[in-house]
Amino acid sequence: MHSCGRLPNFVVKQRWNHVYTLSLFSMYIIYYEEILSWSITIIPINTFNRVAS
Repeated sequence: MHSCGRLPNFVVKQRWNHVYTLSLFSMYIIYYEEILSWSITIIPINTFNRVAS
């Protein structure tokens, strides 16, 4: 009975960890794309300023 009571809690925790990992991964992808597009915008400006000066 004790192990039977612990099993659903374990399953819920595992499922919650899976959802948490997926959301964290999707957030990471979104931030990565944002930083990538930001870098693509900023780096040519810095290079141009460096060449100009």
